[in-house]
Amino acid sequence: MVGATARCTPFDASFQPCSALLICATLALIAAAGIGSAAYAQTTTQPGTTPGAPTTKPVAGEAAAKAALVAKGYTGVKKLKRDNTGNWSGTAMKNNAEVAVMVDSTGRIREQ
Repeated sequence: MVGATARCTPFDASFQPCSALLICATLALIAAAGIGSAAYAQTTTQPGTTPGAPTTKPVAGEAAAKAALVAKGYTGVKKLKRDNTGNWSGTAMKNNAEVAVMVDSTGRIREQ
């Protein structure tokens, strides 16, 4: 076969190099699929959660807001009022001083 283009078929001697190439290509695709699925797994979130959401519990009622403040060391919590965004504001004692406090709707506490 002078001048003929060599083809890879299972019926000639050049079949084995093609088989090696096919195996390498298959392994490369499997590896790429494994890496792709690992990257996907890192970016998924648990059902019912929001990425970047605070880890504190939402504060729905006055008793929950007061309990959150007491748990953080505040005493004498009084005058708690809820605004239209769900934040609770009031006063409390901390280190023998009265401070203005705010518990936001996600449960974070701030002194004002």
